[in-house]
Amino acid sequence: MNVTIEYMPTHENMDYAFELQIDITQLLSMQNLLHLLGPDRELEEISREEDVFEIRADNNVIFSRQTLSRLPNGQEIVNYIVNNS
Repeated sequence: MNVTIEYMPTHENMDYAFELQIDITQLLSMQNLLHLLGPDRELEEISREEDVFEIRADNNVIFSRQTLSRLPNGQEIVNYIVNNS
């Protein structure tokens, strides 16, 4: 599954995206499920000029700060990856 973090490059968003990548990778690794991220076993980061913070899986928005009214946490994203792989 190709997981992408798309965000406006503010200091807060950049820090959170970095922490989120580490959290997701560690959680999947602890469950021996890192392979679910595909052959690169990495999350992709894309910066956008719009005021967004979105998590996409295979180009579909799965979490958005605009719809959640908060930033998603790593466990929520891992649950989605595991349940939809």
